[in-house]
Amino acid sequence: MTVEEHIAAHGGDVAAAEKSAARELTFKGEQVPLGIAMIGFVLSLFFPHSGEVLGIDVLFDSETARFYLTTLPERIYVWAGVVGVVALTVAAIVTRLALVGYLAWFFSGVSLFYSIFAMWMRQSRPPTDPGVGPSFGLIMGAVCVLVAAVSWSFVIVHKSSLQKALDAVRRRGNPRAEDKVAQTQMSILDQEARRINEGQDNPLLVDDRRHRAAQRRKREQG
Repeated sequence: MTVEEHIAAHGGDVAAAEKSAARELTFKGEQVPLGIAMIGFVLSLFFPHSGEVLGIDVLFDSETARFYLTTLPERIYVWAGVVGVVALTVAAIVTRLALVGYLAWFFSGVSLFYSIFAMWMRQSRPPTDPGVGPSFGLIMGAVCVLVAAVSWSFVIVHKSSLQKALDAVRRRGNPRAEDKVAQTQMSILDQEARRINEGQDNPLLVDDRRHRAAQRRKREQG
């Protein structure tokens, strides 16, 4: 669909056409890193998260995860990653809906934050607590979440060629909008002209001080 056809489909309203175009995602090769991040994150769930605890144990809060005192940030990291990096990423690529893409970007960012928090908590746990520091699965998952978050940032920021063309049309000005502005300006000028004319015809509003002063001088001279 050309720019003219897209604008015509929205009744000639450039702003509405631009909003409609913004509702659709445009990928410029980001599907590849997003796909790698998604597959890598799923695989990380089956690798050691910390010692004997697997990522899948953290996901479902298994007895092993409880025994080794898996913390809430670790569970948030895993669940946010499953939602953002896996589920919503697949949905956004299939549907190309901008809203789904924004949600995938948001949950990927949340998962990235909590992955760093989870690794810090694993490193700083007391030596008396069971378990060890972060293992390969946690580090691998955090890297995949980082790739997904950065890739989604690029998708969210850049505009499609249609959006750029519509933005250029809007910057040049909408002819219909200009006509409406011109009509409004002419209406205001007409109202002002009528007000001035009415003021000239109204004797109470006429400034005749000079005329009265001239007549007064004539009477004094006479």
